[in-house]
Amino acid sequence: MDIETAIDDLVSWEGYITWMYLDTAGHVTIGIGHMIPDVSSAMLLPFIHGNDEHAAATGAEISVAYEVVRAWPAAHVAGYYAAASELRLPPWHYHEAAAECHRSSCRDERNAWTRELFLRAARESAPTGKHRIV
Repeated sequence: MDIETAIDDLVSWEGYITWMYLDTAGHVTIGIGHMIPDVSSAMLLPFIHGNDEHAAATGAEISVAYEVVRAWPAAHVAGYYAAASELRLPPWHYHEAAAECHRSSCRDERNAWTRELFLRAARESAPTGKHRIV
């Protein structure tokens, strides 16, 4: 299976959400089911304002957005949370997602498989690639 097929398969199951949302367990999450465990972790991600890749969000803005999303009611579809903040995570930041592949609710094998997919995507995709949709 090539990387594009693997990513398409993963996206078909998880979806790719560029804003912070609450997953079914009430955890702040982004991207392809990537949990953001705390504000400090969120601040490590390269959030931008809307679709403007040149308008980087500040740490304070990321912190506020994280807390706003965390305070919203759980058990909604991801799209519900889009209005909570204008901050978005461009989907071509695969290295950051790979570094955080350690969900306790998944087997180690799945975490390792997902991490490797992100790392392969980082190696093989260009910024203008298919998965650069915000």
